[in-house]
Amino acid sequence: MVDGRRPVVEGRWSTVDARHFYWHSKTAGYLYEAHLRSELTARLGVRWTKAINGIADIEGVPLDVPGTFSTRRAEIEERLAIGG
Repeated sequence: MVDGRRPVVEGRWSTVDARHFYWHSKTAGYLYEAHLRSELTARLGVRWTKAINGIADIEGVPLDVPGTFSTRRAEIEERLAIGG
């Protein structure tokens, strides 16, 4: 498999079975987030709130601050105001 495709099966090309990647994607995401928190703690002394579903917030940051920087959230709230 040089170019990401499986060898010819029954005279045709087929794709890689990616179900295993999908099944493990949530675990991989949790591991990534945990590693990122670990590095930020070690390098910068960042402290965290309790992780929920693999995600934690930086301790001491007011809850309204992340929403202030989210342009997507502002777009959604604008659409909701227009259309209910």
